[in-house]
Amino acid sequence: MTTQAAFPHFFAIASNHNPLWGQEIIFDDVLSIEGLLGLYDQSVDAANSDTEMELAIAKSFCNDLIDLRGLLPAYMDVLLFLQFQICTSIIQILYIKKLSNLQFDWIANSLSNLILSVPEREYEIWRIDQFVISDNSFVCKYFKPIFYRWSKLLFYYCRITGGHKAIVVFHIENYLEPMISDVNGTVIYQDLVGSFMEFQSFAKKNKLEHLATLSSEILYYYYSLPNLPENISFLIAFQFSCMGFEDTPLSRQDWCNVVQNKFGSKLRGHYKMQLLINKYENNYELLCVNFDKLLLAISSYHHDLEALNLNFHELKYELSRIFSILDLTIVRFLFNGDLTRVNALIGHYFRIPTSDLIKPTNLAIVPNSVQGVLYSAQNRVTTLGNDSTIYFPTLNEVLNKFLRLTHAINDDLSISIIKPDKDYGFPNYKISNELEALLVKIFEINKCATFSGVDAFYFYSALQFPLQALIVKYQAIALPITLSFMDPLKETSVTRVLVWQGDCMLSELECDVVQEIFEKRGVTVTRFNWHNATKAEFIAEYQQDKYDIVWISCHGEFDHYYPENSFLVLNREEATNDTNVISYGELITDLKSNNRRLLVLNACDGATTSLTSSPVAIGLGASMVNRNQSLISHQWPIDDLAGMTYGIILAYYLTETDSYVEAYKRTVLEFLKGKESIISFIKKVSTNVEVIDRLENRQDIDLSLIYYWGSLSLVQ
Repeated sequence: MTTQAAFPHFFAIASNHNPLWGQEIIFDDVLSIEGLLGLYDQSVDAANSDTEMELAIAKSFCNDLIDLRGLLPAYMDVLLFLQFQICTSIIQILYIKKLSNLQFDWIANSLSNLILSVPEREYEIWRIDQFVISDNSFVCKYFKPIFYRWSKLLFYYCRITGGHKAIVVFHIENYLEPMISDVNGTVIYQDLVGSFMEFQSFAKKNKLEHLATLSSEILYYYYSLPNLPENISFLIAFQFSCMGFEDTPLSRQDWCNVVQNKFGSKLRGHYKMQLLINKYENNYELLCVNFDKLLLAISSYHHDLEALNLNFHELKYELSRIFSILDLTIVRFLFNGDLTRVNALIGHYFRIPTSDLIKPTNLAIVPNSVQGVLYSAQNRVTTLGNDSTIYFPTLNEVLNKFLRLTHAINDDLSISIIKPDKDYGFPNYKISNELEALLVKIFEINKCATFSGVDAFYFYSALQFPLQALIVKYQAIALPITLSFMDPLKETSVTRVLVWQGDCMLSELECDVVQEIFEKRGVTVTRFNWHNATKAEFIAEYQQDKYDIVWISCHGEFDHYYPENSFLVLNREEATNDTNVISYGELITDLKSNNRRLLVLNACDGATTSLTSSPVAIGLGASMVNRNQSLISHQWPIDDLAGMTYGIILAYYLTETDSYVEAYKRTVLEFLKGKESIISFIKKVSTNVEVIDRLENRQDIDLSLIYYWGSLSLVQ
């Protein structure tokens, strides 16, 4: 069988016309398989770091391998191993690009019978045993280096995200001892060393101290070898500057000095930044003294980052993941009430000009610090003293049940994630009261005085909780969520409004009443309807700075696994057509006005973000806020009637108040009065009897549940 005949899908996508395609592929000949992999490497190189193309090439190759199993059962072990090897090469690419959501898929793909991109996965860990005992010459030659690399990537992924714990536990129980027995100074596998580096970090995070110590001993053994390549020595020294130094003759500061003095020329990318953090993150005074050095190191990281030529999404993922290096430093500043440096650090990291940066009048909330919930304002710090190791797993579990998500905890192997029963990401309203009670108890929202005296808050976590609406309910205080970290410009009075009416069930009714409310106050309304206007027309108007409010009522889709694919649907009848779908990137604005406008996005998940809640968080709302534009939208999929009702109340208060914050607060408080009060309110502000009829005839809705009122968010 020729290579082309054996790999038809791969051939169709490959970018070269090498003579090897016409040669016979021999699966028990090392040179023949190496030639095949050469074709694969050439195709990936030709993809020019285009991630989608790289994944498509790997998928086609692996699907051909899966098809070949039925034709060549005698070569099952090498076919399975080639799939394992190709998937490992893709995981390595995704590791470099910090695309963790995709790493989940390809770790599973490496041991699966299907190449998929869905949350539900089945895999066969026992395949590794088959590789170990294989007598195929190619598998015998390449198993160890490929397995070590896969192990390194697996430990990294689990440490960062908490995902694939079952595979990691199986690995530790079955393959760690054989890896330890391979440690020697004669044949040095770089990926074996890398595996123990990642395993050390993983073990440390999961409090597996004996395994962390074992890894330290192995790494120090390697470091002490006279023939160790310099690049491996550098990586080990840097690892010890981060952790594991307790089991070596040198202190952490000593290792930092070793890296600086011996390997300073190798410090590229984020390494300079992390080295400074390693030296000073446990000492607030030293962090303050060396703060300017840290900013310079971040600037150096920016310079090196530019050379990577990452695309829009890859850059966001890179910045979000590397941002985690600053976690302990930021928390150290927060424990000292130093919001000035926190904001400056975040602003510099995300390249926000100092003149545009938010003032240090905001509140930072850390949900799981070492002293429990941490509230930090400038020169004012409150810690609740609750034990985050006890309450945070419970909080995470309830949030997962409420939103039907699979957020993992990455420092506790005993916590398993339960598969959502249905409708991933759609709230289970039945546990609304459980979620509300837990949040009020843990964050002490009903009695915490720290919410006064600040003008916004920043939730320092990758998770999202409806704290904003809860603060309104229990404290009658409204605080915008800081996401852009830009100091908002002055709000404009409402004179012109742009409205897009999508084809959701109640969008027309909502927009009719919203238009009525605004026009009664003399506001000019420009309205586009899904059935007679185009996406191009709407975006052209959206990018104009003449509007004080942009109101969009439509269907929103947030993909929790692939947030870069999130979009708004202008017309669900033709949703697959690009002309009827707006990606989140298309809603980024560059307004030139000296004032700020409000975007009301009455759509599911319009305020939902992924990754760390930061200026580069990926989601619809996260991309649409800046100095010129604030956002009011929802943190989860909403009920149509509740969404319409919220929109009508909000439209009224936007004409009654002189600030977005006050309008938001009064809207939530009005909604909380209950169904009968809302009906009376709407009768006063609108002549539309259909709205009243729908509210009166809807018997299955309990507007007191946080599912209905807790999603609305004001973001800036």
